[in-house]
Amino acid sequence: MAARSQRRLGRALALALVGALSALAPGCVTNDQGDAVFDPLSMLMPEISVEQERLVGNQADSQIRAQLAERGLLIDDPYVVGWINELAQSMVQHFGEQKFPYRIRVIREKSLNAFALPGGYIYFHSGTILEANQMDELVGVMAHEIAHSRRHHWARGVRDNAIPQLVSTLVGAGLSVATGEAAPLLVAQGVNESLRLAYTRELESEADQVGTAFMVRAGYDPMGMAIFFERLVAKQGRPGFALPPYLFSHPRAEVRAEDAVARAETTTIAGQEDPRIRAGFREAQLRLGLLVAKERSTLLPELPTPDRGLVAAALSAAGDIADPDQAIGILSEAEAQEPFDPRLPFRQAELLEEAGRLDDAVAAYSRTLALDPTRALVHFRLGRGYRSLEQNARAIFHLEQAQSRFVRPGPLTRETERLLKRLTFPVFIDSGVADPEASGEADSPVGRTTEAFPADAAILGWWGRVDPAWVDERKDLEIRWLDPIGEIIHQAGAKEAAKAHAVSRWKRGDAPALRAGIWQVEAWLDEERVGRTTFKVTPAEAAPARN
Repeated sequence: MAARSQRRLGRALALALVGALSALAPGCVTNDQGDAVFDPLSMLMPEISVEQERLVGNQADSQIRAQLAERGLLIDDPYVVGWINELAQSMVQHFGEQKFPYRIRVIREKSLNAFALPGGYIYFHSGTILEANQMDELVGVMAHEIAHSRRHHWARGVRDNAIPQLVSTLVGAGLSVATGEAAPLLVAQGVNESLRLAYTRELESEADQVGTAFMVRAGYDPMGMAIFFERLVAKQGRPGFALPPYLFSHPRAEVRAEDAVARAETTTIAGQEDPRIRAGFREAQLRLGLLVAKERSTLLPELPTPDRGLVAAALSAAGDIADPDQAIGILSEAEAQEPFDPRLPFRQAELLEEAGRLDDAVAAYSRTLALDPTRALVHFRLGRGYRSLEQNARAIFHLEQAQSRFVRPGPLTRETERLLKRLTFPVFIDSGVADPEASGEADSPVGRTTEAFPADAAILGWWGRVDPAWVDERKDLEIRWLDPIGEIIHQAGAKEAAKAHAVSRWKRGDAPALRAGIWQVEAWLDEERVGRTTFKVTPAEAAPARN
């Protein structure tokens, strides 16, 4: 059973990763039927950008999750996955600017393993979570994987090593597992080891060292990493136990454990952990253990049967009242008497959201999910609410929960996908303004880059370099030019330009001279502002001379 499960897991992960890597690589040919076929031998990999990391990771993650869910191996219990995601966010919030959001997945697999895809996607086998005697041990594994993502180790490894050999190995292994003849590489060690083919000793050591720094910055004890390493090393040789892939890499596991102890003994814990995260650790382990034992992906709470007559009366009474505050009060009183019917907090949440009380609405939607974690609509509303509150990590979590729980495609599924895309991929990599009339060589698609225009400028130019995920939507962008008091002076659709740019040229014509001060150029997509660039307008006599 264990071997069959490992083969299924290896097959799913290998095929997904091969597909994602193929999308990134420029070396592609066609077969006799005209289909695109990845040709690693024709590829020379350039420098990998953060945008490409995001794209590869997103594509690989989407395929891996779909394959695992199809095979019943993906844990999506909102409490378990929500808790481990909160643990990750409690760490990364101390790291400053984030190049991409971090998302944690849990695979129902008893072996000890964890791996990080490009772009902040981190996978844990359930065995790793259940093996930890204390939370700091689990934090040590997570910190190591976050360090791989944060320091762009996959991109650096691909850049610095023989990428054709790496991809050839992945393609060959992927084909072998697809035909049922699983290569030992992926069967014994999982996709993690395939990812690590490009990792050097320096990168692995760096992940250990940086992971320790991440732990102490977030307030966790770095000895947890050392203890977990030591216990794993001590288990070597026991029947049925094999060291997890992230300890296979050189230096040897014993050396890494010794180094982890030395770092922990000489490191001061600088941060303050969130006590709520630690309080949920044992409950998350308990629920995960039940999910594994029952071979389930989600647990439903066992609740008393609610008094449906009381609930129906409260809902009816609230519906007859025009004053939302009074209606919420009726529902709240009913919920106090009957706390086990999700319809009461859900209706309160709707009314609170309509009244603009987003914090209270989010709390009510959360109470609803505690009673019934399977409702896609509630996850969608909660994700949308968290996004409005600019709590993007939680928004992503609940929108992904909604995405996986919608039964059939429809307007809400499309809106969920759009919101997730916006939260994953910023529309613009960078942007600026340029003077189309300036002499000298143009250094942007609309002219010579500048930071200021004179008040009598005849033509003004704006450019934005679009993320690869949004290139096809460039034609739908609307560009608005706003003066210093916020009035829209000019607006028009963006034009497409070479090298994935969107541009806007504004010819002032007979309009009055520009108002001096700080101007803005806003880019809008689907009635949502997705970019903003500022520049200065100076009085004509004070404007710097053009080159």
